[in-house]
Amino acid sequence: MTGLLLALAAGLLLPHLLPVLPPAWLGWFLIPLMALRGHRAIQLLAALLVGLMAGTLVLQPQVTAWQEPPEAWGERLVKGTIASIPQQRGESLEFRFRPDGGSELPAGARILVRWYRPPSDIRAGSHWQLHLRMRSVAAPRNPGAADMERYWRAERLAAIGTVQADADNRELSSASGLHYWRQLISEALQRRIARQDGAALAVALLVGDRQHLSPELREILIATGTAHLIAISGLHIGLVATATWAVSAALWRYLPALSRRIPSRVAGIPPALVAATVYAALAGFSLPTQRALIMVALAMLLFAGRRLRASWSILLLAFCLVLLIDPLAPLTPGLWLSFGAVMSLYLLLASRPMPQPGWRHFLRVQIALLFALLPLTLFWFGRIAWLSPPANLIAVPLVGGLVVPLLMLGSLLSGVWDAGGGFLLRWAAWLLEMLLALLALMPGWLPAEPRATPPLWLLPVVLPAAMLLLLPLGLACRVALLLVLSVPVVWNPAAPPPTQARVTVLDLGHAQASIVRTRRHALLFDTGPGYHSATLHGALRANGIGSLDLLVISNQRAGSKGGLERLTVPIAQGIGHAAAAACSETPAWRWDDVEFRFLDNDPGNDCLLLVTAGAESLLLAHGSEHPVPAYGPAMGADWLVVPAHGHRRGLPTGKPDGPAPRAVIIPVDSDNRFGLPHPSVRAYWKTRGSRILITGETGAVTLHLGADQPAVVTRDGDRAWWRPGGKPAGD
Repeated sequence: MTGLLLALAAGLLLPHLLPVLPPAWLGWFLIPLMALRGHRAIQLLAALLVGLMAGTLVLQPQVTAWQEPPEAWGERLVKGTIASIPQQRGESLEFRFRPDGGSELPAGARILVRWYRPPSDIRAGSHWQLHLRMRSVAAPRNPGAADMERYWRAERLAAIGTVQADADNRELSSASGLHYWRQLISEALQRRIARQDGAALAVALLVGDRQHLSPELREILIATGTAHLIAISGLHIGLVATATWAVSAALWRYLPALSRRIPSRVAGIPPALVAATVYAALAGFSLPTQRALIMVALAMLLFAGRRLRASWSILLLAFCLVLLIDPLAPLTPGLWLSFGAVMSLYLLLASRPMPQPGWRHFLRVQIALLFALLPLTLFWFGRIAWLSPPANLIAVPLVGGLVVPLLMLGSLLSGVWDAGGGFLLRWAAWLLEMLLALLALMPGWLPAEPRATPPLWLLPVVLPAAMLLLLPLGLACRVALLLVLSVPVVWNPAAPPPTQARVTVLDLGHAQASIVRTRRHALLFDTGPGYHSATLHGALRANGIGSLDLLVISNQRAGSKGGLERLTVPIAQGIGHAAAAACSETPAWRWDDVEFRFLDNDPGNDCLLLVTAGAESLLLAHGSEHPVPAYGPAMGADWLVVPAHGHRRGLPTGKPDGPAPRAVIIPVDSDNRFGLPHPSVRAYWKTRGSRILITGETGAVTLHLGADQPAVVTRDGDRAWWRPGGKPAGD
């Protein structure tokens, strides 16, 4: 049974590894093979093919709206319902929008709407008519950065819409429904709890609304490995269900007439499932809570039937059910972390007696989870929280056993007895404040360490080692497994060899930043906007850069220097705007036999940097807004990052002299409202015979300068059927 379930799960996952989703009719050709009986290998193959067909069938309805070409969106009036609690993002409001059935939009489309300076009172659950300018969910793609396309697809989003200033925007009916009540509870908690951090954490724990968490509070939770507490998923729902079951079963024993007919362990299950469902509803029935409900319900039903011993079969059955109900779950880290945690607990506890006292057992579990999930947390988040065992030893029982029940009871009681409900909420807030005060002290002891994201091929090597480490093996085996597990921890991308440089031109939309790394030195040319600071830091880690030898700020625009205030890596020297030394005053220099030289570019002196490694050269001119006269001595550069985001004013002036660049890189987002790059820019470089690389279409561009290799673009190495602009299913 376990082998068949494992083959079925593999088949359900297989579509996510394909660049094109197979057509649904392919399953009809698999039916004869599925009907075969006999050899075990044939049975496993049949289960694999059944999973492949089922996975394709459940995915087909999800992707209908995604197969629309970009031009199919555009501007239009859309009627629909706000299907989430609106989130404040600076001066903009962001929410999920569910169009009405029968609209011109594809069936099942969900839109992420952004509204700049909206009316003051926008309610979840309200029905609106909005004038939207829509685009596909294409997002910047950079090494080491969060994959927003993956996240948005997992959230079932088909497009991103911006509300246009128009008199046609109006509310059609007032708010109602689940999300409206969640918003009311969120606002009530913020009014009743005085301390800002306590209120923000209480709202995140109860209704899953994390917009009020300050950056400092988020950093504390990440550094201590307790950020999972604010993601309402398996842990909280499992704790609520277990606590409710224990109380209900204990009370049932005091009813002897009924307990003789129905065992208390069975009688406690319905209230536990009701409590878990109510908590999932408070979280908006998000996808992680749906997965957790499936697992809790299955575990309790098997517990009632005394079938919990077949743990591997139960886990695999739950995994297959989750993939059938939520076929896009493999795109999220929550699925892998939650099932990885359950598998780790089983391996740890199946062959060991429980130690006494209980806190030692719980601490051992936390330490085991830290090492068992270390490869996954590094792959998904690029950080190791070494303090997570002691922090979770305090936080998990406090939050799951006291704070969440107090918040739930206080919120429910407030509807009938305001004073009693307020008392419980204030106690919950006080406990949260005490917890935050303790957690705030911990990062100073041993801060969470950002690391470069390990390559995907390392996961199949280190994940089995992490799981085997939980088994009762000998000392030599444990040391060997720890050495294997240390590989992703100490892994860093290899530095370029001497005489070569690795250059990464980031995909930051209508902004720019480029990273240049030689054997022993690193340079950052512009920082991009402030809201892309996480992307910039991820790219630096992906290049193995922990400090900068030189930072160049080419001009005063926000797209060039906006991220300067949020740059946290050490900087040895700054050049350009807002620095002591101007680019024109900086003499040429050499790092590891790679030559760097600023070119004079009057008017403006916009810091044109020429990098020469071996027989190849690159001109970084993306910081300039002025035409560059024939690019002077750099006209023969092999690679060029063009100025002005591809605006026609950035075209070279004068008669071209010398060979054209092999490729020109234009840092600008695709389908931008400025129409960049300008058609004349495309025509000019196409006529010259240069390849045109637009970061909004290719993602970040990496050059191995001095190695005589072609440019490497991020999107070429990461093709999937769910990516925007991908081929329709079956093509």
